[in-house]
Amino acid sequence: MKWKESEGFTSGYKVLVKPIAGDPEQEVMLKTKTPKVTVGGLDPEKEYILQIHVIQGNKDSLIAKKRFIIEDLKAQHRISRKKSDEGTPEPPIRDDEPSSSSKGHSIGREKENEGEQLVNLAFGGSNVKKSSAPNNTLAPRPTQRSILKIEREVISPTHSSTKRGAVDLCDTAVEWDIVILVDSSWSVGRANFRLVKNFLGGILSPLHISRDKIRIGLSQYSGEPQTEWDLNTFSSKAEVFDALKKLKYKGGNTFTGLALTHVLEENLRAASGARGQAGKVLILLTDGKSQDDAITVAQTLKDGGIYIFTIGVKNADESELREMASTPTDLTVHMVADFPLLASLVGDVSRALCMRLKEKRRELGAQQMGIKDDTDPHPSPTQLLVSDVTATSMRLSWTPPQQPVPKYRIVYYPSRGGNPQEVVLDGASTSAVLLNLTSRTDYLVSVFTIYGSGVGSGLRGITSTLPLSAPRSLSVDRVTDTSIDLRWQASEVDVVYIVTYAAENEQDHGAKEVKVGGTTVHLSGLAPSTLYTLTVYAASGNESSDPISLQQMTDAASTLRNLHFTNVSHSSVTVHWELESPDRRDVHVTYVSHADPTNKGEVNVTEVVSSVTLKPLISQTLYTVSVASSPGGLQTLASLVGNVTTLKVPPPTALKVTDLTGDSASATWDPGASDVTSYLIKWIPLSGGRLSQISVSGGDQKVLLSGTVYNTEYQVSISARYMDGTQSDALSVRYNKGKLPAARGGFNPVKTEGSCLPINMTGEATDARGYDLMAAFGLGERHYSSINGVSIDAFVLHRSRIFSIAEDAQLTIWTREIHPNGFPPDHTLSFLLRLPSLSAQEAFAVWQVVDEDFQPVLGIVLDPTQKTLKYFHPDLEGEMQEVTFEQQDIKKIFFGSFHKVHVSVSAGTVRLYVDCQKIAQKPINAMGQVKTMGFEILGKLTRTRGPRSGSAAVSTLNHFFHSPSILKDLRDQVNRVELQEPLPCMPTTQRCSRTGCRYAQDTKVQENERHSCCSVHRSLLEYG
Repeated sequence: MKWKESEGFTSGYKVLVKPIAGDPEQEVMLKTKTPKVTVGGLDPEKEYILQIHVIQGNKDSLIAKKRFIIEDLKAQHRISRKKSDEGTPEPPIRDDEPSSSSKGHSIGREKENEGEQLVNLAFGGSNVKKSSAPNNTLAPRPTQRSILKIEREVISPTHSSTKRGAVDLCDTAVEWDIVILVDSSWSVGRANFRLVKNFLGGILSPLHISRDKIRIGLSQYSGEPQTEWDLNTFSSKAEVFDALKKLKYKGGNTFTGLALTHVLEENLRAASGARGQAGKVLILLTDGKSQDDAITVAQTLKDGGIYIFTIGVKNADESELREMASTPTDLTVHMVADFPLLASLVGDVSRALCMRLKEKRRELGAQQMGIKDDTDPHPSPTQLLVSDVTATSMRLSWTPPQQPVPKYRIVYYPSRGGNPQEVVLDGASTSAVLLNLTSRTDYLVSVFTIYGSGVGSGLRGITSTLPLSAPRSLSVDRVTDTSIDLRWQASEVDVVYIVTYAAENEQDHGAKEVKVGGTTVHLSGLAPSTLYTLTVYAASGNESSDPISLQQMTDAASTLRNLHFTNVSHSSVTVHWELESPDRRDVHVTYVSHADPTNKGEVNVTEVVSSVTLKPLISQTLYTVSVASSPGGLQTLASLVGNVTTLKVPPPTALKVTDLTGDSASATWDPGASDVTSYLIKWIPLSGGRLSQISVSGGDQKVLLSGTVYNTEYQVSISARYMDGTQSDALSVRYNKGKLPAARGGFNPVKTEGSCLPINMTGEATDARGYDLMAAFGLGERHYSSINGVSIDAFVLHRSRIFSIAEDAQLTIWTREIHPNGFPPDHTLSFLLRLPSLSAQEAFAVWQVVDEDFQPVLGIVLDPTQKTLKYFHPDLEGEMQEVTFEQQDIKKIFFGSFHKVHVSVSAGTVRLYVDCQKIAQKPINAMGQVKTMGFEILGKLTRTRGPRSGSAAVSTLNHFFHSPSILKDLRDQVNRVELQEPLPCMPTTQRCSRTGCRYAQDTKVQENERHSCCSVHRSLLEYG
């Protein structure tokens, strides 16, 4: 037995001969590469199965399989020798001819099993004989088949085709150009390609091949089509068969559309031997579906008069073949399930081909399409070269045509589908770089010439981009107990890198993936003391490169230590710790109050730090603080616990009080902390008095203290309230209000000649016996206009102005402004006023002192309804004492004229004088202390709330402080005045002397008016 030597590296062959039944299997091991063996001890009449395995390393593969009977081989050998002796040609060995003991035995082919190759087997046999000795052998005799024998073998009709009428010879008077297009993709295989060549020889054998009759051209295609020979290359059948025998298998992808374009543009050109008047036939043989658009190009060929036969094998798409083939498809489309069955199609295809060739009718326009003469008006470039190929780019180069080209257009797109892209270049260009391509992808590329009158047919090709190159030089930059830093060198531009990592015990299910754009990555959250497999590969779209990997062990786990606290305040504390691993990025700090478990919080520290400030906390509170570290999502590795107590809230600082004019002072301070919500300021006289306070917001640092009294020392304090509701201790300072300015309203009597004794005001406070309340309340020519409800009358009484007080007037002033030193128990209130007849019939206080709550303390009340005068003050026990005067002489006050009234209090007695005449006196308890924290009011209605006043016209209002001797002098002066003769009075003009009043006689006045006027005069003499 002998066979064709296997290609590639082999260690030897293994030959198995197994009988169909009976004898044991025989095995022969060949340690040489010689493809032949002799096997003895066989039964000539038994049927055997022969298997030949090629040994490659530790593996063996089946390359050939055959069934045989030795007696049949002998008979065939005898017939062959007999015909040889008679000079007759040797009959072909038919693949499907049955033997005497078995059917379907074939020489030269066998159906390919999975993982098998088909090889030619030959048996030598003139000396084959039966022998019972085990050492008997079947000596082989090599046979050499001539080209003619191969031709006869492949063109001889099969058993099935003989029944249908095999074609022995097909001659035609018409010229025909036949182009064969053979698929030699990877799916065909080298062994099956031999069967393809036998099939082609079978259908070409009946044809009359010559230069003036039938011309044969052949192109082989896979990724890129290639012309094996043109139509004018061979002029005889023997040359065609010899070229067919030498045809080499290529391997590649199935781009049928590109191959059909190659036939149209290359094989059917006049320069390639195509004749204008000859009929055109294309025979396409393929085993798969086209990876590009083949139907459109096939239609172009058919429209040009090219008659197309399609032969499909195995996985060919029959519907696609029918679309590409000419009609009728019953004759032009042929399909078989596998390559060994191609022999069964030889008769049908030969007969259908011959029928087409014998047709004398021509399709119109057959010679126009697909035929190009040498004088192409739009010549295309030639010699397309591809260089500088990467995963995402390539360079195209070409040879320009002889004719100048204005522009080039380059069209390219993925063969598996996609939108075509194009680039337009000027005519001087002979190369172009295509960018942004997809890695590991076949691209169909066409270069077209663009002329003013048209576009050239184009130069086409197919090329592939490279796979993405893997990253290089993967290394570890840094390792900790929970992290690994990786670095590598870039592989391509515009790619992302995918990093996968998994612990040694998690590689099957626990791998994690990270995408990065650079060439470094920080992997965190790893387990300490663990071996990790780290892999990096480049990715672009759906494509990825080969990976590059390494293994790295993480460091041992680190521990926390040295927990301590700094910057402890009332609302915050800084927690510090030490960690052996400096890049720990997951530290969890929690805190909880001992007193209130709901007062708690937590902080996650993600930065590379070893401290954190906890806030806001509650002052003077014990907290438990816990610091725990973990490697990013895994279990806690270490923790520390400590206790810390916050401080007391701080008070404000730098309190300072500055004196202002009047009853005000300014207090300023610095905040004790930044989380103050409000301040409480208090001030109180050290000599006793009412406590005042005010609250301001936490953002203020200044406040106005009102109601301060001259010549009084105060204690001023401030405390702060914080966000947690805690009030700080108070910060206190002492403040002394300055001395009272020179008193206004003191009067001294001054003797004058020829006029009434005037009231003269001195500037020194020591000269003052009391106060001018008119001036104190602003009832003067300069200031009255600024007071609501006050007006000045045109009537002038002894150069004194008269001021009218309306009911809506509100004359109120701080008591300490007028009487800063309080009220002595002996005092006199003197006033000159007139009550209008239309004034409100309600009691009103001519003058009164009220406390800070506006409760009356001291004063004089006139009641127009009862026509009484009431005086009141507190006694030494603080009880209110009242005295009411109801005498007949009092009622004249309410008649609408001016009257001078004196109320004198001393030694437990109240005396009332009206118009310088003593009306009455009544006892009263001695006056106690009257505080100055309240107010003094003029004209307030006693039964009405709000700012309503009694209506009156007032000229003077004085308050005197005196001793008993002064009162005696006052009584003496009044008695002397009473002894005087009646005083005539005229209100227009007056000249005063110590003996009386004389008025001009040009105006008549009523008696009561004269009496009132003289009373006023007498009072002025008495008191200045």
